[in-house]
Amino acid sequence: MAVYIGGIWLMSYFAKSLITAHMLGHYVKVGPQQFPHLQQMVEESAAAIGLNEAPQAFIYNSGGMMNAFALKLVGRRRYIWLTSALIDADSDEQVRFVIGHEMAHHAAGHLDGGKHFLRLPARMVPFLGSAYSRACELTCDRAGSQLARDLSASRSALQMLACGSAKLNASMNPDAFQAQEQLVPPVAGFFIKIFATHPRTTRRVQALTEWYRGETTGVAVPLSASRA
Repeated sequence: MAVYIGGIWLMSYFAKSLITAHMLGHYVKVGPQQFPHLQQMVEESAAAIGLNEAPQAFIYNSGGMMNAFALKLVGRRRYIWLTSALIDADSDEQVRFVIGHEMAHHAAGHLDGGKHFLRLPARMVPFLGSAYSRACELTCDRAGSQLARDLSASRSALQMLACGSAKLNASMNPDAFQAQEQLVPPVAGFFIKIFATHPRTTRRVQALTEWYRGETTGVAVPLSASRA
């Protein structure tokens, strides 16, 4: 058993080392001398969420794919990857939400190896692992919105994952997009959901709106609330 666990650890370490080498050789490292406005967003979000050290952010050429990732590699260093398409399409306020979302994955321990090991038995239960993953995404959406302090930008940032058009960014209507959730066929929507690691984007916008409005606490928050 020890040999088996050791072999898995060694393969994991080698794979992470390869990713690190590729990242450092092909991606653009964000820092004080490289995209300082993005570095400031990262540092502010890390401090606000309680991380002792800000994750290292990288920008990479995504070939049109719009996304962002949080990950931990060799040396337990935290990283955030932002795709070039996302930066091109999103406003600064939307980027703040995305950075906050990924920061929350780190702060909540979603990527910690020890916690992954403890959750492993539960992940063997059919569909439970996917349900946990979807819950993590909704949690990080809320954290991202809090860190961005801009509900409108947060909702639009989520909608951009579906739209992906920089030209249409300013004219997007998150209310209309959220309303599409009511049109999803219940049975088909259920089967798609239980296999998915991420909630439907329409559902994410809806859930963030409901949470921000304070429907669970009875405290109403106007949708026009913006970053202070």
